[in-house]
Amino acid sequence: MIHNIPEGIAVASALIRSNHRTREQIIWLTLLSSLAEPLGALSGFGIILDFGPLNAAIVTGFSLAFAGGIMVYITTDELIPMIHMKCTNKHRMGVGLLLGMVFILFLTALVPPTTII
Repeated sequence: MIHNIPEGIAVASALIRSNHRTREQIIWLTLLSSLAEPLGALSGFGIILDFGPLNAAIVTGFSLAFAGGIMVYITTDELIPMIHMKCTNKHRMGVGLLLGMVFILFLTALVPPTTII
C-alpha cells in the first residue's frame, strides 16, 4: 500500500503542472485515478475464481508477464530517452541504469524457483 503514495504524487504533480485545474479538481482526479487498482484487483480475483486453481496460476503468470512487458516498454521508450536528454552527466546515468539492472538480477537470484503443480 505504501507504493501508492508516490503514484498519487506523480498523478497530482502532472495535474498541477497542467495549470488548468483547481486544487479540488486535482484532488478528485487523483482519487479517481487511484480507483483503478482496487477495480483491477476485484476483476482479477473474479477471473482467478472462474478459471480454477491450476489455470489461475497460468493466468496470473501471463498477467504478470504482460504487466512487466508494459513497464519495460514504457521505461525503454519514454523514461530512458527523457532522462538521457535532460541528464548532464551521461556516464552517471549509464552506471546508475546498469547498477539498477544488476540489483534487480541479484534480487531475482534470491527468490527460490517454484513449480505450478
